[in-house]
Formats: sequence, structure tokens, C-alpha cells
Amino acid sequence: LLYHIVPTVFTSDAADAEPLTLDTALSGRTLDVQLDGNTVKINPSTDNAQVLLPDVTAGLSIVHVIDKVLLPPPKPTIAGVANEAGLSLLVEAVAAAPQILEAATNPDTAVTVLAPTNEAFVKALTDLQLTKEDLLSNTELLTEILAYHIIPHPVESSRFGGRKTIANTLLHGSYLTIQRVAREVRIYTGLLWHGNIGNDAAKVVIPDVPAGHSIVHVIDQVLVPPSGPL
Repeated sequence: LLYHIVPTVFTSDAADAEPLTLDTALSGRTLDVQLDGNTVKINPSTDNAQVLLPDVTAGLSIVHVIDKVLLPPPKPTIAGVANEAGLSLLVEAVAAAPQILEAATNPDTAVTVLAPTNEAFVKALTDLQLTKEDLLSNTELLTEILAYHIIPHPVESSRFGGRKTIANTLLHGSYLTIQRVAREVRIYTGLLWHGNIGNDAAKVVIPDVPAGHSIVHVIDQVLVPPSGPL
């Protein structure tokens, strides 16, 4: 029922040919409203419900009678968001690391993930002189690398400024230094106390992708722990 409630007054004349996304009273779930000819549709790509009787006044609220029950989409997860973003090598890596997979598929996980692009993974494999199969079959090493990409609480990119942020990771005893330099969020592997993070460091290329209670920042390099087994 909460998925059928929009916490603002929305009248049918606000619907347009371009889909409009509205928050619902069900935390983290939205629905799409679109005008198709003279018909207002709800979630046209999934439920495809039609408004049969629009704009019924109910005190300070508005009721729209529709022809279907709306089914809320599953809660988003880190793994699902990564898959939708086309980060297929990251998805493969997560699937091969059971400890990471458990958190990545749990919609209640609340962390920050620094998610490397496919190109970043290909370059890292070349630099480390490993094949993809070598990395995926080494569960301990793979888990350590993935854990180093996870900050154990959600952090939006706006929190990173000109002053360096020291962030602990899920890899025990390992840290990242994060700083905004020349409008770029840069990530240094390890602790950097003096000077700015250089241009050769990893950079956030797509910030603030919501993943349930978590936040995903897509980055252009794989982060290798500075004192790890590599």
C-alpha cells in the first residue's frame, strides 16, 4: 500500500509525454508517470497501469483510481546497481568472493563502494601480470582487493573537499586518502599527509550512484593495497 502513496499532491494535468519519476511512501522506491495520448499511465514499462478516474478530491489529498495493483520493484543492491551500470568485470569479481557477495546482494548494506570500470580492471590485470581467471580463482587475494574498495559507511562525493580525507576500508589496517583537486575527486592508496594528490591517482568518473542504503562512486583505476600480498 505504501507504494501507492506519493507524499506530495500530484494532479493528472502535471503528467507529460516524458516520464516523470515520483518518490513514494515506500522508502527508496519510485514510480514513473507518463501521458500516453489522453491516458495517464503509471510505470508504463512494468505495471503499465492506467488512471481510470483522475483527480478525486479527498480533503487536502488527491486520489487517482487506477486499473491495476502496483508491485514495488525489488530493493536495489550494490551488485544490481553495478550490473545495470555495465561494470561486468566488477560483478564477476564480486560473485567470486563470497564474503563480498553477501554484502553486495543485501539491500540493507550501508557502505560506500569505489567501483572500477571494466577498462580499469583490464589495465590492472596487465599491470599485475595476472589473467582474469588467475584473479577470480584466488579468493583470498580477490577479497582483499575488493574490501579495499569499500568504505564502511555511506559518503557522498560532496563530502570530499580540498582538505584530504583519510578513510578506513573494510580491508583491516588499510586506508585511502581522498581529496578534491581541480574539481576531481582523487583517491590515493595509503596515507598521504603532505601535498595534494597527484594527477596519476584514481579518479571518480561517476559519483553518487544510489544503491539502496549504499552509495557507489565509479572510478577509473583498481585500487591495490600498498602493503598487501601484491
